[in-house]
Amino acid sequence: MNKPSNAEIESSTMRKLGYRLIPFLVLCYFIAYIDRVISASLP
Repeated sequence: MNKPSNAEIESSTMRKLGYRLIPFLVLCYFIAYIDRVISASLP
């Protein structure tokens, strides 16, 4: 069996990290936006 190269491992790891991290960051950004809108509307 061929051992995967470092470039293949890096590419696979970054793809998996992106699929897990980007949706989480979008959710955090959305929550921060909602929090800012609600805080601005308080007296």
